[in-house]
Amino acid sequence: MRIHQYIISMDVENLKCAKIRLESYLQENGYSQGYIKTLTHEVDRLVSNSDFAKAISYEAYYQDHIVSKYKNPTTLAHKRGLLGRIRNLDLHGIMPSKRHPSFLPSQDSPCRLSPFFKDFISICKDEWHRRSLANSTIASRTGMLDKFFSFLASKGFDHFSDVGEQDILSYFFDGTSVIRGYDVVKILRLSILDYGRVSHDESCKRILSYLPRIRKRHGIYPYLTKEERERIDSLLEESGDHGQLSKRDLAMFTLLYYTGIRRGDLANIRLLDIDWNQDQITIMQGKTGHVNTLPLLAVVGNSILDYIENERPKTKNDYLFLSTNKIPDKLSGGSVYDIVEKVYNVAGVRTDGGRKGTHLLRHNLSLSLLNSGASTPMITEILGHASPEAVNAYLESDEVALKGCALSVESYPIGKEVFEACMK
Repeated sequence: MRIHQYIISMDVENLKCAKIRLESYLQENGYSQGYIKTLTHEVDRLVSNSDFAKAISYEAYYQDHIVSKYKNPTTLAHKRGLLGRIRNLDLHGIMPSKRHPSFLPSQDSPCRLSPFFKDFISICKDEWHRRSLANSTIASRTGMLDKFFSFLASKGFDHFSDVGEQDILSYFFDGTSVIRGYDVVKILRLSILDYGRVSHDESCKRILSYLPRIRKRHGIYPYLTKEERERIDSLLEESGDHGQLSKRDLAMFTLLYYTGIRRGDLANIRLLDIDWNQDQITIMQGKTGHVNTLPLLAVVGNSILDYIENERPKTKNDYLFLSTNKIPDKLSGGSVYDIVEKVYNVAGVRTDGGRKGTHLLRHNLSLSLLNSGASTPMITEILGHASPEAVNAYLESDEVALKGCALSVESYPIGKEVFEACMK
């Protein structure tokens, strides 16, 4: 680490050299062209930016020149992610990797965390790694915990024992409005439960009771139209050469299309997770930590078997779907997304834009199950939701069913004078 240069100013020449190594690494390891372009373009921006060259640190540059320029939280989060990866590369020589998630702090923490709070985070991270949660998920949860504990530390607390209900509530409400929402409550609740199970710390129960109940707000979930489903069905039913689509691509998409599993869970499937005798596939859910056993439909099993017998590399690596690198390895979540998007394009689905990705397939399966009359518990089990209430969001996205609930205005005649009055 270049400590003396880092304190005085940023070493732009070192970053220029690092960019050359970065491009080669990303190309050789199968990263998408979009990801490569985004990351290298950000490096070019920094190298040519005089404000960056004068900054004493990446954190200082972010606070002085990014926070003041961008106000959208999503944009700021994106910038923190990019700067975090570039910082790791520049100062420590660490290439972007799921094994080394990097996220620049949104602000300098005013307080040092106590040993108790640090141990809490460490125990939770160990538990999440044990359950094979995605590194991006672990990094996000760790960041939420760090902010929460920094808040408690700023109020003079170093342990749960002295924290009161009002202290917790003040983290979510400023006296007039909600300043942190459902997702923060959810992650804190899950984290405290995980810590409590491992540590058997009874004070966790009291803190859990203090967390507020904040209603989750969400938009209408997108789903595939009838025409889009027909195009996908036609593509998957075709035999022979599919051009730019490999047998692996088709097998992955078919599995996602008929099971609705999450992309991270698909990447983690191993060969032994498929029971060919019982026609079942076992999924270890990274998001919930639960094991879910699903029926292996013939169309899915045939597609997977075609990939294994005719295309999958002969290797000791036991992950089901492998990369096409010189040394085949497990796919990343980003690679799964790119493959799914490629299938959409070949099928002619949403080529002009619109929501794509694996969650679109998940939403589509949910609505298909609802329309077929499947019960809420069954849908919850198939999709691996932690709570049956999660299905409600899909109910609210079913436009056909919602239109059936609409009342005709014919039963409530309105006089002409009402409309005339409204026009004045």
